[in-house]
Formats: sequence, C-alpha cells, structure tokens
Amino acid sequence: MTGRTVDHGRSEVARPWPQDAHLSGGSRGLVLRRYGDRYRTAFFEASYAGTFLRGEAETIAEAEEAAWAKHTRAAGCPGHEYETRGYTNGAGFCRHCDRFASGVFDVRTVGIPCTECGERTNWTRVAGQMFCREHDPDRHERARLREQARAQGREPYDGPLDELLDELLAAMLDADEEER
Repeated sequence: MTGRTVDHGRSEVARPWPQDAHLSGGSRGLVLRRYGDRYRTAFFEASYAGTFLRGEAETIAEAEEAAWAKHTRAAGCPGHEYETRGYTNGAGFCRHCDRFASGVFDVRTVGIPCTECGERTNWTRVAGQMFCREHDPDRHERARLREQARAQGREPYDGPLDELLDELLAAMLDADEEER
C-alpha cells in the first residue's frame, strides 16, 4: 500500500500515483448528467499534470483500477494528439489514448463567439448566448435575457442545473446586500 487514502481516510490507495496527484474517491458518488438523469457509483479520481482521470465501479478499489488503467494507457501513449470533441473551453482528448487534458487548445480559436463583440470565448452562457469576460452581463441583465428567451418561446437556461444554481447565487448575493 502507498500510505495514501481516499473517502475520508476509509480506503487505502493501492497504486503508486504521482506524488503531486490530488486523489479522491467515495463509495456513493452522485453523477448528474446534463439532461437530468443521474446515478450513484463508487468512484476514484486523480488530477495531476493538467489531466483528470476518473474510474467508476462497484467498489472504490475497482474504481481505482479503472482509473489506473486510464493512467497507464496515457503513460504509454506514443504521442498525445488532441481533439476538442465538442469542448469549447480549451480542453481536449488524445485521439490515441483518450487522455483528457485542459489547456491544450486556445479558447480564442475553439470558443464560441461572444454575442456582443464576436471574440471567441468560453466565459459565460446566458439563455443560449455566449459572452466574453468583458461583456459578461450582470445578474439583472441575465434575468432580462432569460425573460426575453421565455417570451420568444426559447429555453431560458442552458441545462437542468443552471436554474437551480442561478437561484442559489441570487439568494447568496441578496443576503450579502442585506448584510451591508
């Protein structure tokens, strides 16, 4: 064993992961998917050197083995060549070993054009429109854009969790304003 643990110290790590790797794992991880379905699973995650690996299985130990298989496949890759596979945030996957890595593409090349200025970005999306950092709408403008989308018969949120997160953020900001 390596002396490292996951799941709040309840599960020992079996494989010799890089020392700088952030490791996490659990026996009942909740996976939320973009369009509402979800499931629970044992999982093991390793994040290091710009990559993120995740294994899922019946047990944490089996999930670690699944993540380790991804790690060894990536370590044995003859040369990473990345493709976006639809990501617009600069991340990509190696076409040979399937390694995920962040920052392998320039967002100014693969991003979505800002609604206001046309600069390619992945800063924020509101009611189906993309905005760069400079043109990021404040929360009142976001609410107006969502109301406009509703009036036009369009979906005002870009995913099932967006509305919940937006309401949570608004409540936190309102509480901050009340404290001042």
